[in-house]
Parts: sequence; C-alpha cells; structure tokens
Amino acid sequence: MTDRCPSPAAGRTTRVWAAALAVMPALALFACADPQEGGGGGAAAENAPASTEAPPPASEPDGMILEVTVGPEREDCVGVAPMRCLVVDGELFYESIEGFEHEKGYEYRLQIERYDAWPGQAEPPQDASRYGYRLIEVISKARP
Repeated sequence: MTDRCPSPAAGRTTRVWAAALAVMPALALFACADPQEGGGGGAAAENAPASTEAPPPASEPDGMILEVTVGPEREDCVGVAPMRCLVVDGELFYESIEGFEHEKGYEYRLQIERYDAWPGQAEPPQDASRYGYRLIEVISKARP
C-alpha cells in the first residue's frame, strides 16, 4: 500500500480559498456602504438605476381652482376599504368635496378648490391624500 499525502499545490489551493472566503464579508459590506457617508458603493452603486420615487410636490400657492364634471352615479371602488366613489372627469375620485352633496341621477359641473390638506408636513399620513377639495360653485346640475 502507498501512503497518500497531499501535494504542496493542494495546500496552496486550500489557503487561497480560505483567504477568499475570509475577505468576502468585508467586500460585501464595502459594496453596500453609502458613498455619501464615506463608504465605497463600488460599481454596483454607480450602475444602479436612478430612484423611481417622485420628487416631493413643488410648493403650490394656497388653493388651485379646478373645473370638473361629476357623473350621475357613484361607482364601487376600493381605497383603504371598499367604498362608493364619485366619478370626476371620467375617473374614480376617492376623496370627498367639502360642501358638495351628490344627488344620484344628476351630472354636475363644479368649480372646486384643491388645497394642501397637510400644510407644514413633508408627507401626509399613510393612506391619506396630500390634497383636500372644497366646493366653490355648482356651475350646472342636469339629468344626463
């Protein structure tokens, strides 16, 4: 029988793998670090797609006046919970319009004000709209 001893080359291969495995966690941390805080970021961060978040809304003057058409029927919709939405300019409208009472079967033309419902706050509460709406004038009310 012959004794089997690993060759010197096998020992080097084992040491190379051990060194590589020891360095990998440090590389992973460096690659994930925020470059603005002095971390690396590396090529992965440089080639990452730009953020898809919308920029914060530009400061608007207090109130924006809109003229809208409100459909004759509310429709089923789901906001935070199932509800019945107005149909404004052909789209589901998940908000209420302060001072407006919708009467089923009539189509309305309204002048409304859109305003910042959360002034002084960078973001509205979760599941809340940035804007509030209030009635200025009922321009017309007619059966379609």
